[in-house]
Order: sequence, then C-alpha cells, then structure tokens
Amino acid sequence: MAYGLYELDSMRIIRSLLKPGDHFIDCGANVGYITLLASKAVGSTGRVDSVEPEPHNRGRLVEHLAANNVTNVTVHDVALGDAVGTAQIFFPPPSSNNHGTSSLYAPTPDATPSEVRVARLDDLVSGSPALIKIDVEGAEPLAIDGMSKLLSVPKPPAIVIEHNPVTAKRAGFAPEEWLRRLLAIQPRYEAWTIGWRLKRLREPLAQLACADQVNVLLRVLS
Repeated sequence: MAYGLYELDSMRIIRSLLKPGDHFIDCGANVGYITLLASKAVGSTGRVDSVEPEPHNRGRLVEHLAANNVTNVTVHDVALGDAVGTAQIFFPPPSSNNHGTSSLYAPTPDATPSEVRVARLDDLVSGSPALIKIDVEGAEPLAIDGMSKLLSVPKPPAIVIEHNPVTAKRAGFAPEEWLRRLLAIQPRYEAWTIGWRLKRLREPLAQLACADQVNVLLRVLS
C-alpha cells in the first residue's frame, strides 16, 4: 500500500472508471488506500463517501486523509446492512498479519469485538455515484439489500466488489448470494472478474458459485 502496489489490477479499473467531478463510495474503506486513490481521481469537484465501522482502521483512515490534506472525503463510522441498528464488529488479534479482516462475523475465536452502528447505504448518502467499491468481509448481501434505491435507477453505478467464499461461509451465505441479491434489484448488471485483463462471466451465478476469491466488476452497458 505504501508504494502503491497493492491490488494493481483493481486500482487500474477504478482509475479508468473515475473522472473529475464523479461521486465514489468506498464501502469497507479500511485505512483509506482506495479512498485516497479515488479522492485524487475525482478531484476537487468530485466527492467520496468513505464507510469504515471498525474504530482502529477508521482512526488510521482519518489520519491518512489529514496527512494528505484531503478535503473531498466524508467518513461514515457505520457498518453497512439492510436495516438500522447496532452490531458487533470483530478486529483480528495482534497475531494476525491482516488488519483488513475486521468483520461483523468473527474471523477467529480471539478476535476483539466492538459495538458499531449499522445503517443502510440508501439512508447514508444521496446522489448518483459513478462507482461503488464493496469489501465488507462477508456482509456483502446485507449491504447490497441496503442500497436498492441507489441501484434501481436508469443509470446504475459501476461496482467493484470482493467475491470471497471464505467470508461468505462464515456469515452463513452461499458464495454467490451477493450477486443473486444484486441481480434481483438490478437485473441489467453484467459481470467480469478482474485480473491482468477483464474476463466476462457468461453465467455469473454458476461461475461464482465455484470460484475462488476474486474481485469482480459489474456494469450496466445498455
């Protein structure tokens, strides 16, 4: 992350989709790596909504925004779901080498819980985002249910989402459940897996049901 080499293929896609003046939403912003990239891409005339519920990571996110003199980002201290309420979020133990695994579903028995507010994205932001990035460690189906208004428009936003069978199973969902719910809201979405090139998914539900972890691009082309 420090050298800008993290998830290069996804970063390339995000850069290509965003232009000055756009609105970007970062769902599961962690310490702000993608938020900072998007902030630069949309410029002073654009805006970024950055959602990060876990207090440790959110504190680092806020510090990174201040260190880079960023003024076009709004940080939201909530978890995303399908209803308003509260929940426990679990931060991985010190022995973990990945602070990005904070989740509403405990990744390990010794993960540290913290109570957080839960909100629907539809209630949190307004406008017509150009792109939404979603990486919420297993809660993707619930987050998608909470953004139905944003997706049910004539020109829906592009989406970059992490497909992760491990976190889906931990949350009690089938691996492809997030896509099933997304298509129920907006059936015009088409899907590509993100790698050194985009790979079109002709039967996305079936293909993602047996796929390993991968980032997926979704767009409405017509």
